[in-house]
Amino acid sequence: MMKGNKISFFLLLLFSLPSFTGAAEHQDDFLSDILKLDISDSVAQPSSPPPVQKKQREKTPKKQKKTADITDKSKKGTELSELTAQITALRQQNDKPLDKKKPGEMLSYSLGTYYLQKAMMDSKELEINGLQISEKTLTQGFNDASNKKLKLSEKEISDALSSVNRTVQRNTRKTESLLREKIGNKHYRKIQPGVYLVVNEKGKGKYADTDAVRFNMFEKKLDGTPVKNTMNASVLYKKADPLMRKLVNAGLKGGRVTIYGKALYIYKVLPKDISGDEIVSITFSFK
Repeated sequence: MMKGNKISFFLLLLFSLPSFTGAAEHQDDFLSDILKLDISDSVAQPSSPPPVQKKQREKTPKKQKKTADITDKSKKGTELSELTAQITALRQQNDKPLDKKKPGEMLSYSLGTYYLQKAMMDSKELEINGLQISEKTLTQGFNDASNKKLKLSEKEISDALSSVNRTVQRNTRKTESLLREKIGNKHYRKIQPGVYLVVNEKGKGKYADTDAVRFNMFEKKLDGTPVKNTMNASVLYKKADPLMRKLVNAGLKGGRVTIYGKALYIYKVLPKDISGDEIVSITFSFK
């Protein structure tokens, strides 16, 4: 069973990221929950070597160098031993069979896979905002936090995440400004972070779960350049993804709606020659 403190860490880390909470609505104190974690005892503070008098250094430079080399090798040896122990522990944990008869085991395992995948997806979104993310170091952060052996202080973590928040907020404001300029006086609503819906023409009649939703789709860049037109497309309503259902319910049969937003937030697979941070519009004409 996953311990409470580990679950709390994963939840606080992941749900503090912009894609969970909506970057445009963030406040400067969005890190408050994370900063409540008591991590001060788990941050290794390097000990300062005793001051060495200049006279002593002049007399025994070789001896001091030899001592420093021994200390450095000892430190590296200790780090290697700790790393080896962690790898061994992880291997033992991974080799342990999962007891599917225990609901707690199933839930814990499922949460672990879900949150890690979500963290990887969030890291891609941050990269689109111009931030450099290393998946290797990201997973290292998970492991170090779980083992309570953080390599950064509370302030360093706070400063890094605050910087992320400012960058995403700045980019979001810029994007929303461009979108509002494009949409003009049309009534719109935000249906998910970074995606805005405009109902161009309201239809009549809702779709039943067993109905096939038929529509034409027109994809364009923000400047009007066509990306792709799809005619006579169809999807079974009960199998449509959540975003598609929102569009169908907004437009209804015979209606026409348009969504605007960054390509990353709209497409599961980006079209050729379209970057994730590029703003696009897709118009759906339902039949």
